Amino acid sequence: MTDTRMTRRIVGVLDKRLREAGLDEVEDPRDRRGRRWQLGTLLGAAVLGLVAGCKSLLEVEALTEDLSPAMRHRFGLKRRVPDTTLHNLLWKLQPQQIVPVLHRVVRAAHRRHALDPDELPFGVVSLDGKNTAVPACEDYYAQRQTREEGHCLGMVRTISAVLVSCPARPYLHVTPVPASTNEMGIFPRAFDELMSIYSRADLFRVVVYDAGACSKDNASHVRDHGVHYVFGLKGTQPTLLDEAKRLLAERTAEQCDAGSEDLDHGTVTRRVYLSEIGSGYDGWETLRSVVRVHTETRNAAGQVTKCEDRYFVSSLPLRRLSANQWLLLIRRHWRVETAHQILDTAFDEDAHPWIVACPRATVVVAILRRIAYTLVSRRVAPGRCRPGAPTDPYLPNSGIRLLRSRLRCAPVHRVDDSRSRERKHFQDRGHPHPVQTAIGAAPQPLVPNVSDQFVQLRQGPVVAGHSIVGVVPSQLSTQHPGLLPHRQVSVLPAPHRDGAQGTAKAGFHRLPLHYPLALPGPTPVVREAQQIETPPPLPFAPFGISG
Repeated sequence: MTDTRMTRRIVGVLDKRLREAGLDEVEDPRDRRGRRWQLGTLLGAAVLGLVAGCKSLLEVEALTEDLSPAMRHRFGLKRRVPDTTLHNLLWKLQPQQIVPVLHRVVRAAHRRHALDPDELPFGVVSLDGKNTAVPACEDYYAQRQTREEGHCLGMVRTISAVLVSCPARPYLHVTPVPASTNEMGIFPRAFDELMSIYSRADLFRVVVYDAGACSKDNASHVRDHGVHYVFGLKGTQPTLLDEAKRLLAERTAEQCDAGSEDLDHGTVTRRVYLSEIGSGYDGWETLRSVVRVHTETRNAAGQVTKCEDRYFVSSLPLRRLSANQWLLLIRRHWRVETAHQILDTAFDEDAHPWIVACPRATVVVAILRRIAYTLVSRRVAPGRCRPGAPTDPYLPNSGIRLLRSRLRCAPVHRVDDSRSRERKHFQDRGHPHPVQTAIGAAPQPLVPNVSDQFVQLRQGPVVAGHSIVGVVPSQLSTQHPGLLPHRQVSVLPAPHRDGAQGTAKAGFHRLPLHYPLALPGPTPVVREAQQIETPPPLPFAPFGISG
């Protein structure tokens, strides 16, 4: 697919899907007085800037100013959007006002059957935390930390839910992590919000999380909602980890239940080992299965460079999935890390969060960034693909890099004025006209620019002013090919601006420029002047004296 076609496709998707997002339905926190922009237009400009890879609100303003007229018409932008207007809006918005926009985008994609699982028999959602450092702190949205230099640093933390069972990997929900707790403590709240939104949609039946949320209470909380869990197992649960190692650590490569081999900077071999565990072990009433994934990496010479074992616990019985599906389920969990990586590379979230002085506004921009990511994800954007259609897992990355260079129109020539800004395209750009001189003075020709070389050659052997050209100056070297070298050339002068300056001698089949033409008809008769009788003037009387 060519770049032009991909650009048209992504722009068309944004134009259509932004209407489904319902940006106008967001509650406007601004005062009713003095509103010059609709809320949906401003939020759409922010999402467009995120998709185009803008690193700051100032770049969003430049993008809206440099958009081509067709692009500006499609997104409802009549003029440039000031960065201060966007900054003030994002500063006043609350995260809970923006999250429903993401929910509407996901529901619309679900109605198009764009979120159906491809290789697993049911949907799987993976949750993971992400941190962004800003030089500001508060009591709720940013956890206070201190650098080695002694400077204050705020850590803005969020938990994101990604649907990893479909190739699009859309974000389903975003929950800010308060400064007073961690991922373990906020997990029940984040999961409750997720279930309250998508419980009737049946998007997923298994939730996956790393060892940061592995606990008995969280496991029981998930099962109370009728959903199965798969938690990573590490040293935070030492008793359960020792039992998992006792069951699976001694198995050899020949005893693995399933395996896969990938070529990625060498050869990566993964083997999965499965085992059932008794219900109620160490107080885990809902525990049913234990999984071990062994990863071995070899270089081109066949030498082992990395060897790692990961353990997982699950409430899902082993018979519900085959061994290959268990391995695929564990590998799909890492898709949430891929989504976070795209936010850091294509969107530059960590390096350029747009707003750093207000952690709440930083969270608002982070939610808008996940909305932009979801909009450009494959299958969420164009709809359901045919079975077996190839998918590009890095489409958001390539699409953002493409729009960064293609959404803008050609460079324009701006005329700055104290009252307004005018935009002139290449085809409308004009050259300054010569200054009007006094009558009788010969106007001097303009010094040509580099871009006027070919234009001057097509003007012909006509030079304004004197009709005799003696020596061609060096600054007029671009006009030299139109003249005869080393000779005086007689040319016709340009028409005079005033008839008094014209010549009385007529040219061939022509009248003089100032020759008066008589109108046909009889000669007018001029009669003698007649005197008109008028009444005599009244006598003068001073004011206040009567006769």
